[in-house]
Order: sequence, then C-alpha cells, then structure tokens
Amino acid sequence: MKEKNGTYSIRRLMRIMIVIIIYQYELFDKTIDSEEIFKLDKFNELFNFNVLKTKNISQIQKEQSSILSTIEKNYKVFKKTITNFIRTDWSWSRLNPLVRSILLCASVELWKLDVGIVANEYVQIAKDFIPDDKSYKFINIVIEEIGKKYNVFKQKSN
Repeated sequence: MKEKNGTYSIRRLMRIMIVIIIYQYELFDKTIDSEEIFKLDKFNELFNFNVLKTKNISQIQKEQSSILSTIEKNYKVFKKTITNFIRTDWSWSRLNPLVRSILLCASVELWKLDVGIVANEYVQIAKDFIPDDKSYKFINIVIEEIGKKYNVFKQKSN
C-alpha cells in the first residue's frame, strides 16, 4: 500500500505541485526558469514538506526537480511532440494552460515509467482539477499516443 497524506499519495502530491508550478508559467506565457523557482522556493510555498512522514521525500523531491529541469531544457521538443497529437486546427496556445502543464509533465515521465501508470496519474489529476469532463479524455489519448511514439523510439535505440 502506498503512503498517503489525506486522499493523495505522496508522489501524486508531488506531481500536482509540479503541474501547478508549470501552470503558473503557462498561464502567463512565461519561459520556465527553474533557478527562479528554487530561489523563490516555490515548492515550500505550495506545500509544507515537514508534514510528509516518509523516508523517501528527498528522493521524490529530486525526481520532481528533475522533471522540472527536463521540461525547462526541452520545452520546445515536448511542445512539438504534444502538438503532433492534437487536431491540426488547434494550436498550442488554444489548449487550456492546465492541460498543457499536465501534458508537459506526463511527457517527461513517459521516458521512465509505463504509459499506463503515467496516464492513470495525470488523468486523475485532470479529473480532480479540470471541471469539464472532456479534458481528461483528451489528456488520456495524447498521453497514450506520445507513449506509443516513445516506445517505438526506445526500441529503435536499443
């Protein structure tokens, strides 16, 4: 059984925090700046880590920092990958900034985790934070398609 804090697992809380941070940048169309995030201590601003009673918190924080840095360094690549799986009559800027944030985070995690796990985690986050019932379906489809593309790429490189 996973450790829980309220109704969310520790890892899901950490994912939510990263999505919220990325959302703030997407909402105002700003370039992600991890140095600014860590300097301003956005993580502790969003959540008091002291309440987390887990031995793995430093490892989880390191993983989430890695996700944030990866998005910052490869933003254009992830953006292009995601836009390849949306309708041609839609643009990146037309997507809800929260949906963009979720898809960016999911795109990073798809390199390391099974597509089913990533889809489940980020679809649940979408269901919890986006009231319209169509967004989570869209997010699920895009994550699955990106996962397929990544799997083909991984197989070719092995």
